[in-house]
Amino acid sequence: MMDVPDSLKHKMELFRGQGRVFRYDDELFAEANWIAVLLGQNVLPASYDLLADRLDVASVKRYLEHIRMTIRRTVDAMPAHSDYVRRHCAAEPSAAMPTGVSR
Repeated sequence: MMDVPDSLKHKMELFRGQGRVFRYDDELFAEANWIAVLLGQNVLPASYDLLADRLDVASVKRYLEHIRMTIRRTVDAMPAHSDYVRRHCAAEPSAAMPTGVSR
């Protein structure tokens, strides 16, 4: 088994403590990528970052509402899943499939 590099150990320790993510200047992964990887490997924070207590609650609510509305507009502009599949993924009937048999 391969040893965990010190740089990754440091990242894991920071995240385990208060959910902080540290990025080196030349990293390809963004913060959200690291969070997904760490959570996916069951590396869970023991607590939250106390800097969050200093945030203005009204500003955070406005920011989250902006994100919610952006997602809503994006979803509303997309076709329904069944319409997308019918338009882009429809398969020609297979000669090997007997008539009346569904997949």
